[in-house]
Amino acid sequence: MATDSRTISQLSSEDLSGIAFPINKFVYESINKKDVLLHLAQHLWEEISDIWGKIPVWVDIWDLISWIGLHISMKGQLVKKEDSKGASLINGICDQTRKPDVLYYDRDLVRMWGENFANRLTVRERAVFGLQYGTNLKLKDIADELGYRGSSGAKYVIECIEGKLRFFLADLPWLSPDDFNRDAFRLFIDTILSVLNNAGKKP
Repeated sequence: MATDSRTISQLSSEDLSGIAFPINKFVYESINKKDVLLHLAQHLWEEISDIWGKIPVWVDIWDLISWIGLHISMKGQLVKKEDSKGASLINGICDQTRKPDVLYYDRDLVRMWGENFANRLTVRERAVFGLQYGTNLKLKDIADELGYRGSSGAKYVIECIEGKLRFFLADLPWLSPDDFNRDAFRLFIDTILSVLNNAGKKP
């Protein structure tokens, strides 16, 4: 977009959520086209450049993916902003009835994907992920633990995490909805939790 763009740090979920999505109603199949993705990339780039005082900036590709993930679900439905029961995406995936799991999956590859995803979480997302999926605390307890005034703060972060998950897993063998393996998914989540736990022990 501009040869003299300034490098900036990866945006937070709060930053991305404040940027309006230019399409009122769209499905994943329609989004997943070159011209549409380029249009969305240009819109995001222009909005972020405006935020930085109309100075051209380099936008991380993961910021684009995360931003789209806040608004479009992997299966073609708009991402729900509220969940009356507060059920997690991960538990929902594990509880769904799917085709029988295949016996083979590449454990090293799944672990690598888990590490990659963990490293893409913000500090706040890491804290919420560890409590939500590592301890199974209720939403209210997570909010209390992290100092939120109410459950909505923690719930918003969980929704951001799940938006990232949907896009990250969309085409991965053994982890995508069309090629789901329960054991591989559990290893993926356990790897993320292990990375977050080890990071917390570093001085």
